[in-house]
Amino acid sequence: MGNEFKAAEKEAKQLAIEIADKASHADVEQVKTDLLAALDTKFAEQNRVAATTGTTPSKADVAKEIKALMGNSDLRTTIEEDKAYAAYLSKGMNQMTQAEVKSLGSYAVSDGGILVPPEVRAQIIYRLLNVVNVRNLATIITTNPGVDVSFPTLGFSVTDSWKQEGETVAVDTLSAPFGKKSLHTHKHQNIFKVPNQLINSSIVNVESTVVDWYVKNIALIEENKYFNGNGQGVPTGLLSKDAAGNLILPSVNAATSASVPLSIADVLSLPYQIKAQYRNKGVGKPAFMVPRGGVSYLRSLLATTGQPIWSDMLTAVSGQPPMLAGYPVYETEYILTALGTVTLNNYASSVTGDPLMIFGDFSYYWIADSTQLEVFRLNELYAATDEVGYRITKWTDGAPVVAEAFSVLLRKTA
Repeated sequence: MGNEFKAAEKEAKQLAIEIADKASHADVEQVKTDLLAALDTKFAEQNRVAATTGTTPSKADVAKEIKALMGNSDLRTTIEEDKAYAAYLSKGMNQMTQAEVKSLGSYAVSDGGILVPPEVRAQIIYRLLNVVNVRNLATIITTNPGVDVSFPTLGFSVTDSWKQEGETVAVDTLSAPFGKKSLHTHKHQNIFKVPNQLINSSIVNVESTVVDWYVKNIALIEENKYFNGNGQGVPTGLLSKDAAGNLILPSVNAATSASVPLSIADVLSLPYQIKAQYRNKGVGKPAFMVPRGGVSYLRSLLATTGQPIWSDMLTAVSGQPPMLAGYPVYETEYILTALGTVTLNNYASSVTGDPLMIFGDFSYYWIADSTQLEVFRLNELYAATDEVGYRITKWTDGAPVVAEAFSVLLRKTA
């Protein structure tokens, strides 16, 4: 096989890897495997033809066939759009070439910003799953900006009635009092600044910088609202309260002395505050959600044997969350006490009525995400400090849809 043929093969495989790396991270390895396998088959065929005819196809000929094999137009368009997106981030619309602006196509929006390409959005959402624990466990619904997603808030009661074949069930025998709530994808925006010196440096990848910054910061903002949002233009949090000031989720007071936050018995009994159907790990996603200070406190508790009740030796090796009473434990910064974010010191100093942890099936927390994510490059706003701003717009909402699937452990009332 000649040098031209080898060069064509190398270029085509590099193209395949580039395309695969642009895919959703959840599928990237499978996409890469499928593309490279198809390429191997094609090149084996080309090599056989070359050996039979004594002719070596040109680099252009092979590249043409490879493009056709992989769906040339769609894949090439994707790569060109991604390159145009990178150009927009690094130099702005006014400095882009006509070809780059054209490649943006439908990504451009009316206010001068652009839609984040689907592959980049998928990467952001995938990474958020790993840093926002509620999102990782919740049910995610995808919708369009401003579109309501209605769902029933379940509250079943059934009157037992055994009937013979052919007998009629009375109308009032069954009662399923459904409430109704809507998720509305609320708009929220974040701005961050990057020095022009970094943007112009070949060392810094602007695309990666935008994604890294956004994931890091939006994770904190979203998780806070998924716990503490009041539902007014923001998600309805797990710890939000009704008009009377009561938690919207069922709660139970720690049974231990008011002088300490909780006991081993409080922790081990919490899962049994909810029905067995919500504790089924084979169906839902039951788990403990504990503040950072609570994790430290739980690690200090000793069973009657003198051994810690918490052990994560095996889960640390497997990469899974620690287990407690047979259920995974996830840590959060946003189960707040009257003293603010819970730390080790103020967990022990929390006051009566403060939330200490949540147990529940978190698949009954629903999150509505918009299919759109916009970025706007602020060229002039921070020019005085030689910086460029990036404003990112996202639409999301969230709410618990079945209150009885959760139980909140509160500090004992004195």
